[in-house]
Amino acid sequence: MAAGSCAVDRPKSRLYIAVGVASRRRPAANTMAEPQKERLDIAALEARVDELIRTVETLANENEALRSHQTVLAAERATLIDKTEQARSRVEAMIARLKAMEAR
Repeated sequence: MAAGSCAVDRPKSRLYIAVGVASRRRPAANTMAEPQKERLDIAALEARVDELIRTVETLANENEALRSHQTVLAAERATLIDKTEQARSRVEAMIARLKAMEAR
């Protein structure tokens, strides 16, 4: 996999771009010892990955809840459509009876 690429097909978000940019960034001046700098880079990357994992988990939970809610709403909609059809049939029957009574 190339540096900065992602195995998941989705639009690049600000979060993703920030990770990609941060991993390729090199300071102009070497102000701290290389091992210490690497530890800081790794710690920052670990923190970012942890944040991304939490975000993915949160989004997965929200997605599951939304799908469940959508299923409930679809069932409720089907029930309401059925009730509407029953009411329409009763109204049409009443209208037919009224017209029959007028014709007498």
